[in-house]
Amino acid sequence: MVVFALTLLSDGMPSRLGGMFGAALALKDGVVAPLQVYAPEAALLLAIILTLIGWILSLKPGGFFPAFSLVIIISLACWAGGMRDGFALMAPALLSLLVLLSQLTGETEHKPAALLAATAAVGISLCLLPVFHFSSPTLVKAAQALRTFITDTFFFTETRTVYSIKVDGYLPLETRLGGAAEPDDHPVMMVQTDVPLLLRGSIHNEYTGVSWRNTMPSRRYRYANTRFEKLRAEATDDALPSQEIQESSDLFALHPVSITMHTDSASTLFSMLRMENLTTPMSLVPYFSTSSEIFITRDLAAGDAYTFEAPVFTGEDTRLDAVLALAAQEAEPKDMSAYLELPDAIAEDVYTLTEKLVSTCSTPLEKARAIRTYLLYNMDYSLTPETPPDNQDFVSYFLLRGEEGYCTYFASAMAVMGRIAGLPTRYIEGYLVQPSGGTALVTGKDAHAWAEVWFDGFGWVAFDATPAHGSGGSQSQQPPPQPQEPDDQMQNGQELPQDQNEEQPPDQSENQPQDQPENQSQDQPENQPQDQPENQPQDQPEASNEPEPSPQSDAQDNPPDASSQEPPKHKSRWWQFLLLLLLLAALTLRILWTSPSRAVRRLTSQDERLLLWYRALLGLLRAAGLGARASESPSAYALRINQSLPEDAGFLDVADSLTLLGYGRYGASPAQVEHARRCYCLLNRTLPLRARIVWFVTRTVKGLGSVQQVP
Repeated sequence: MVVFALTLLSDGMPSRLGGMFGAALALKDGVVAPLQVYAPEAALLLAIILTLIGWILSLKPGGFFPAFSLVIIISLACWAGGMRDGFALMAPALLSLLVLLSQLTGETEHKPAALLAATAAVGISLCLLPVFHFSSPTLVKAAQALRTFITDTFFFTETRTVYSIKVDGYLPLETRLGGAAEPDDHPVMMVQTDVPLLLRGSIHNEYTGVSWRNTMPSRRYRYANTRFEKLRAEATDDALPSQEIQESSDLFALHPVSITMHTDSASTLFSMLRMENLTTPMSLVPYFSTSSEIFITRDLAAGDAYTFEAPVFTGEDTRLDAVLALAAQEAEPKDMSAYLELPDAIAEDVYTLTEKLVSTCSTPLEKARAIRTYLLYNMDYSLTPETPPDNQDFVSYFLLRGEEGYCTYFASAMAVMGRIAGLPTRYIEGYLVQPSGGTALVTGKDAHAWAEVWFDGFGWVAFDATPAHGSGGSQSQQPPPQPQEPDDQMQNGQELPQDQNEEQPPDQSENQPQDQPENQSQDQPENQPQDQPENQPQDQPEASNEPEPSPQSDAQDNPPDASSQEPPKHKSRWWQFLLLLLLLAALTLRILWTSPSRAVRRLTSQDERLLLWYRALLGLLRAAGLGARASESPSAYALRINQSLPEDAGFLDVADSLTLLGYGRYGASPAQVEHARRCYCLLNRTLPLRARIVWFVTRTVKGLGSVQQVP
């Protein structure tokens, strides 16, 4: 301790401790590099703390188990940190444990002899360690899996790979949106679900005029941590609207979803908004961010599987009207400014067009639907649209000049026009899932982009404005009701087209991985089936529940079936399993600690041992309904209950020994202690089972009591 203290005060250590404290604060945001600079100081400080703990434990009659627990904790910490060398440094701890164990198991061993034997045993073990090396592949694999789980659960700070539809052939340009797309049809995942849905991948809030990015706080939170349940509910809209509103509408009926990856992907866990009952294997430790992205501590790999349940609806669901009206009445103010910002480069005619589209709308939902309807029926779908000039706003060029594009074009326009109309919006990339017979093989052509619109008191709702492919495609997406088409002249003198029933090539969606610290997906359910003939992905608009004459109408936005099958209720939360193991270990230690036969070994005085056995007898008899009365002496108590005890119990002799010990100033002898032990063992075998169970629970919870005075 003196050496540690002198080292701590030398070589400018105090000033470095301040820097180490600042580096520790940066660690909570996932920044590891600064703390690595102070690794020697951190190791020294930890050594001092552990030494102090060991010294404090040595002052108390704790015995073997507290010391053993401390050594195990330190060893596990070193193992979890990847420290494999320097096992010889554990030699002093092993020596101490062996000496303590020798004192625990008997009274005749002398400490010098025990120390000598322990030294020899540890020395021989350390010498043989490099010679005899054996490892079981199964145990090594299990240990590595456990180490990875512990690291992922408690020490995840590494940079993650964020999903992007670019990996599937969309977003071909390096620095901006747009350009001809070449979607890939490689299998991505197998999804089991009873309804079409949108699986959310990455979420972006800032539009720069040429691209989307996520500028929300990048701090990550463990999904299963109960400390963050409220924060997670706010991020994923689980708390909106009120429970009464949710229970009054089948809009929130849960649909089971099972996903199995067929290829490697980003760290994004493709999911949905308002997701519940997320079940993942031990190797997938989920985290979430405040932007509602869900992700794991590594990249997804082929074979990874997980399940969850979620409600499935989109902006065209007719059940939304009544629910949003009720939710708006109880809405609380919330700062949504991050989802309303727009760059200065947007053309004035885009503002004019948007304002005319929503001029007759009375509610935010009507505004969002009017914008989606206009895009759905007035813009053409194409995988080879014109590339906007570098000096022009992407959405402005699409709306006023190009008038054709794929899902990223329509999703961007939906989000930007929504913000112009005063609606908080964000841009989402993920996958469109269209099951057949309860199963869907999702490929790269199903990569997709759409927008989400915020409604006060309710939360985010998905709006997919991309038109379905009309010619020969099996897109089952119902167009919304009659679109509102303004007769606006564009700045270039062209009138906006109004071909409502024109069939357009499908754009399926898109993937673009990005390396952002925290981005994960939750899916706002949207049901839009879409078929892709030839290599054309299609991005399908959200289908409404209102019928529309269309060659390929699909229930993309149809409300989810209220009679969805009962979702599995099993939750895979490994932290609960780990906590259960720790609780079981603690309970086991407590049971052993309060066992009279073990507790008596920790005592060195015969008087204390006699008192301990007598207190154990009192507790056992009290549990059997034979407790002592107030102010009753041990002898009087024994005479009163002696007829209720077996003849050979000898409890009266134990009471007389206690009377001599307390009032006659005679010390207890080993024979008296042994007689008290036999009396306890006999009664513990012969008394009713119920009494023994009650005593077991009582002593485990309350302990055996003081051995410093006669009860």
